[in-house]
Amino acid sequence: MDVDIISSNSDRRPCGAGCGPVAEGGRYELRSLRSSRTGRSSSPRRRVRRRLDVDWDQVDCTKDQYTGPIVLSHLAGTGENANPGHEALLADNYEEEVEDLVAQFEVIRALPCLNLLVDKWRVPVLPMMMRRQAGRKTLVLDLDETLVHSWINEERRHDLMFRVSILHPDDTAIFVRKRPHLVHFLKHVCEWFEVVVFTASQRIYADRLLSMLDPEKKYFKHRLFRDSCVEVDGVYVKDLSLLGRDLSNVVIVDNLVQAFGFQLDNGVPIASFYEDDQDSELLKLLSFLHKLIWVPDVRPFMVDKFRLRQIVYGMSPVL
Repeated sequence: MDVDIISSNSDRRPCGAGCGPVAEGGRYELRSLRSSRTGRSSSPRRRVRRRLDVDWDQVDCTKDQYTGPIVLSHLAGTGENANPGHEALLADNYEEEVEDLVAQFEVIRALPCLNLLVDKWRVPVLPMMMRRQAGRKTLVLDLDETLVHSWINEERRHDLMFRVSILHPDDTAIFVRKRPHLVHFLKHVCEWFEVVVFTASQRIYADRLLSMLDPEKKYFKHRLFRDSCVEVDGVYVKDLSLLGRDLSNVVIVDNLVQAFGFQLDNGVPIASFYEDDQDSELLKLLSFLHKLIWVPDVRPFMVDKFRLRQIVYGMSPVL
C-alpha cells in the first residue's frame, strides 16, 4: 500500500495523478492511495476484511490437488479453480472488494513494457550484498497494511505514535498498530534473507516509522520509498529489477498485487491488515517463506503455488 499526506482542503485526487497538497489551513490526513487507471482511491479506514487472501492450508498440496489459494479465483469462472468454500472469507462489502481487485488486475494488464519506462543501464539502488549475507535470497516487504496500519488525529489503541510536519506549521500525529507477531516474524526472516522494505509511501513518513520499528537496524538492511517506484498513470509499481539482485532469488510480499505487477512471478499476496488482533498472517507467511530458502529459483515455486499470472491475465469481468 502507498500512503500519502494531503490537505483536507486540497483536490481529493491522489497526488500521483497530477495534483499536489495545499496548505491553506487544512488538516492533513493519511490516505491510502489505491490508484487505478480510473484514479480511484480509498481511505485506510475502510474496513475490508480481505483483499487477496492465501488459503495457507493448501500450500502443501500437490499441483493436481491444488485448487488455488487466491480467494477470488473462483469468481473468474475458471471452472477447475472454483471453490465454493471461499465465499465465507469474502467481506460484507463484496462488490467493492471484487471491484478493487479487478481494477488492480486491469492496471497490471495495461502496464507498458518495462523497457519503455526505465533505462536498462541504470545503476541499481542497492549496494552489493554484504559478504556475510552472500548466497541469501532477498525478501522485499511492503510496509503499510502489510506490516503495520497507520492513521492520524484519532487516538485509539495503538503501538506507536509520532509526528510529522508537511507544508503546515502544525505537526500531524500519526498512530500506528503493528501487525500481530511482527517482531517474531522479523527476527526469523532477517536470519534467512536479506530483508528490504520497499514502500510506495513518502519518505518523510515511512523513514521515521521504520526507525521506530527497527531503531538498531537489525531487521531491515535497506529502505526504499516512493521515489524508487515506477509511476504509471498515478500508480506506483515496485520494479524489482531495480534492486540489482538476480530475480531468481527475490521474493516480494505486498497486500496490493499491482505493486509488483512487473514481476508477478516473484510476488506473495497477503491480506491487508487494519486492526485485527486475531490476525495470524505473518505466522503463516513465515512457514511459507522458510520453504523458499533452498529452492534454486523462487519463480517456478511461486507460479505453482499462487498462479497469479494465470489469474490476472485470465480473469474475465465479474461485476
